[in-house]
Amino acid sequence: MHYRSSWDWELGEKSIADINQWEDKFNWIEEPYASPDGEKIAAIVNLAEGEFNVCVNGDTWETVFDKIWNLRFAPDGRLAALVSEMGEWTVAVDGTPWDNKFGYVWNLMFSPDGKNIAVAVQPVFFSELGDGFVEAFGPDLAQRLYPFKSMLKAGMQLGGSSDCPVSRLDPRIGIRDAALRQTPSGIKLSPGEALTPEEAIRMYTRGSAYLSFDENTNGTIELGKRADFTVMGEDPRLVSPQDIPDIPFIMTVVGGEVVWSE
Repeated sequence: MHYRSSWDWELGEKSIADINQWEDKFNWIEEPYASPDGEKIAAIVNLAEGEFNVCVNGDTWETVFDKIWNLRFAPDGRLAALVSEMGEWTVAVDGTPWDNKFGYVWNLMFSPDGKNIAVAVQPVFFSELGDGFVEAFGPDLAQRLYPFKSMLKAGMQLGGSSDCPVSRLDPRIGIRDAALRQTPSGIKLSPGEALTPEEAIRMYTRGSAYLSFDENTNGTIELGKRADFTVMGEDPRLVSPQDIPDIPFIMTVVGGEVVWSE
């Protein structure tokens, strides 16, 4: 309930929805959430084993999902959630799932005006878990995971992350994997969805700053922003993506001051 400043705080009583009455309709109810204007109450509800839906003021979405979590109202009033169908994750907005599917998504966020919805992704899973994806989803569905290029073309904001300590923290590995999309055994998953090294770098800098609401202070080197950055021994845009993790760091700058150098 992050929008209390827009609510009517005059004394009185107004009933929007009685969640207690929902208990007769569903096995259980979880993650109740209020809309920005306070006029809607939504919650994740369980219909049967492996069947979940979202109830809004007593009415459910038309589509039933295998799993649902991270239910959130956008500032513009749209309701979004992370949903799973047949082992693939995506985002559903007002009950309609995105066409793009992912092995996993997390950290559902919105721009201040609610027009943009962003999720964090971990390209490093290609080189660490890629063969497991193929085994779990099958060779065809695995080719649909992490459609980075399509997401960019659709105007989505991508933010790179590592999911550390589950995977390695080094962003050079994630940049390489976003460009190569190669499993440990050498399988290429949807090469057409590969990012260029420059696009991958932007995802781990400008994109990650956007997802943490720090785009005005971090993510790019420009006047007025924090002078926190590292210097690499070679330009990662000009070497083979496979070699990006081997490029050494030669300098670290924090607040405009060199705090370490080779």
